[in-house]
Amino acid sequence: ARKIYHRLQDGQVVFSVASLLKPGALDPAEAQNFSTPGLTVYMVLPGPLKPAAAFDTMVSTVRALARNLNAEVFDSRKQVFTDEAEHSQKAEIEDWARSNHLA
Repeated sequence: ARKIYHRLQDGQVVFSVASLLKPGALDPAEAQNFSTPGLTVYMVLPGPLKPAAAFDTMVSTVRALARNLNAEVFDSRKQVFTDEAEHSQKAEIEDWARSNHLA
């Protein structure tokens, strides 16, 4: 309905991809004339996968998109998404999962 993409698992959203520009629409019918300064990729927990697995899937997809689009990856604080940042965020997600009995 909002014209954004979703990675699905058994019909449930694992994570979503939208244009960085509001309203976030990524309409395939407009692909020839479309441009955006970036994409935003996000997930809401809990979801259909275990939180750490969902995060790993999202990060691998983001890194593949970045390679294919010759782009850089940034975190929510607009800092380069390094391997260290990835490990730190995954640890936070694992802590959250344990505290919510979802590990």
